[in-house]
Amino acid sequence: MELDLEDFYKRGLWVTKRTGDFGAKKKYALINEKGRIKIRGFETVRRDWCNLARKTQNHILKLILTTGNEKQALEYIKEIVKKIKNREIDKKDLIIRTQLKKPLDEYKAITPHVIAARKIKEKNLPVDIGMLIEYFIAETREKKALVRDKVKLPNEKGEYNIKYYLERQILPAVENIFQVFDINLKEVIEGKKQKKLGDF
Repeated sequence: MELDLEDFYKRGLWVTKRTGDFGAKKKYALINEKGRIKIRGFETVRRDWCNLARKTQNHILKLILTTGNEKQALEYIKEIVKKIKNREIDKKDLIIRTQLKKPLDEYKAITPHVIAARKIKEKNLPVDIGMLIEYFIAETREKKALVRDKVKLPNEKGEYNIKYYLERQILPAVENIFQVFDINLKEVIEGKKQKKLGDF
């Protein structure tokens, strides 16, 4: 059996699965001696994530790999959370793009991108298989409204939904990275003080 030497990596991050404490084989990020980063298994290309979620995940990985210090990464995520809560994020960074994979009337599940596609069709604009449907999740007066009831097209008026973007976009993008350092990001997002073992 022949083995090829791929590279020398000075630092790496192996992320555990949500279901257990064992490292996921294909979920890791490495940085080589030249500063080049290799990422495997992270959902940086997920289409149902907005640009901000992708950029945040990439930046957090880069910070941790280059500095070896999770504290800078934690400060960065706190800043992102603060900006979302203060509505300082440009709406264009929160647009979600999802591909339409079949004709609109064949969708049984009414997902956000199906709602957005229907809205486009109502404006007598073409909706075709393979096209990227763009939308954002907005605030509604109805607190118990479903996500699909909060869908708006990019040019529609409305404020982005703070809770949705924190809990369904930013948190899933980076929480398992911070779990490696025993940091509960949900508490950070909710603004609660994290308890350490010494606090009990």
